[in-house]
Amino acid sequence: MRTVSMVLVAVLAAATPAVAQQQQRQPQAQQQAPRTPQQIAAQVEQLFQQLGDAPDPNQAARIEASLVRAMAQSGSPTADLLLQRATEALNKGDQEGALNTLNSLVKLAPNFAEAWFNRGLSHFELKKYAEAIRDYSKTIELDATLVQPYRSRAEAYMAIGKQKEAEADLAKAKQLEEMRKLREQMQQDQKTIQQQQEWNRQNSEQEIRKLNQENQQKSFEIAVSR
Repeated sequence: MRTVSMVLVAVLAAATPAVAQQQQRQPQAQQQAPRTPQQIAAQVEQLFQQLGDAPDPNQAARIEASLVRAMAQSGSPTADLLLQRATEALNKGDQEGALNTLNSLVKLAPNFAEAWFNRGLSHFELKKYAEAIRDYSKTIELDATLVQPYRSRAEAYMAIGKQKEAEADLAKAKQLEEMRKLREQMQQDQKTIQQQQEWNRQNSEQEIRKLNQENQQKSFEIAVSR
């Protein structure tokens, strides 16, 4: 779990400046409206899961690139700039500098769950486990449907010997993951039902047209025979 998280931090640190430069080159009229924190958080959580399930390194790299773009959005240009600076500091190995920037970020955007989560990662790398736990807890407070903060908090609990709390978080993460899979299955089932209904409708229309044509043909034949 820690490996996935830290690989992601490294990818985010390396890729965010390029993403920001690409965004700056886009004409103002073509830029999309800012997404809500809830939309961003949902996308990030989905991408985290896809990253864990990636069947090969190439697909994992593509998912990581999408994850970088998603996590670099907060809905606030200033917050996004601070996140960029934090990742640049991480890229230089400046953990304290990154942490200072993330401190400013959570003050500026206290409802930005990813800011708290990233600060938790920084605290963890600095072996400040109690602070990391508080940040992960704040992330969960902002969005209790996210799986990754529970897993990361469990890792921090294990680092300080709190096995019971770690097991509780891992159990919660598993429960949320099962619920997510159930929702996805229900959505897929609903899509299948809608496709079947559409297929039935089209076939019914074809059958009706066929019957109408047969009836017209019979009527024509009867009229001719008279």
